[in-house]
Amino acid sequence: MNFNSSPLSRIELWNRNKVWICSSLVLAALLFFLNKAGIYTNLVTSTVYTGIAFLVLTLIPNNLLKLQLPILKGATPLLARLTKYRRDFGIIAGLIILAHVAFVLLGAGVVTLADPININWAMIGMAIFSKQVILGFISFVIIVLMLLTSSNVIHRALGKKWKLLQSLIWLVVPLALAHFNLVTNKIDLPTLIGFGAIILLVIIEFIVYSRRPSIDEKNYYKRHAFLTALGIVIVIVVWTWMK
Repeated sequence: MNFNSSPLSRIELWNRNKVWICSSLVLAALLFFLNKAGIYTNLVTSTVYTGIAFLVLTLIPNNLLKLQLPILKGATPLLARLTKYRRDFGIIAGLIILAHVAFVLLGAGVVTLADPININWAMIGMAIFSKQVILGFISFVIIVLMLLTSSNVIHRALGKKWKLLQSLIWLVVPLALAHFNLVTNKIDLPTLIGFGAIILLVIIEFIVYSRRPSIDEKNYYKRHAFLTALGIVIVIVVWTWMK
């Protein structure tokens, strides 16, 4: 990113990123005040739910719009407006998940605000290779990768590979759902609704696109279905073989 660019390009850069920057700051302030007011004290859980909400906004409106279902004709203007901000929603979701990981590390005593450089890497290593954490760790790595490649510069450099890389978010959905439910040792209804809605969308895509002749559309839904199914397979393997 060239920070020595002209004033005009700086304005364009701000206009492209102002939604997610301002929204992230407002969300951070809101979570902070809710926490201090004792209304929502569990920042680990609140960041999970907020991240899921923005992930749903990132994936569902755009893909519902592409389906062009007659039943959703009345909702087309709203879906189109939400789709316009899907990049912003995706970045916000990624930043919230990063905050979630930070709160988990702080809560576990792996790192402290007083000495953030002194990290207990041994504890992190032990936690990662546990059934409860490894699925979340894989999800975290993918989300960081997607955040790092969200700029136009990286998009142009990667070309067609960029879309394939961004599609990995469909792999994250079943992994993150299983991770949170394994950690809490129960079926968490909000996460089930959020991630379940995305998985339901993949099933609807499969049914609708399989009846259409377009090769591009079929490749589109096949990628989503394959990555989601792969995520489910990984969950089953981890559930079966790891302690």
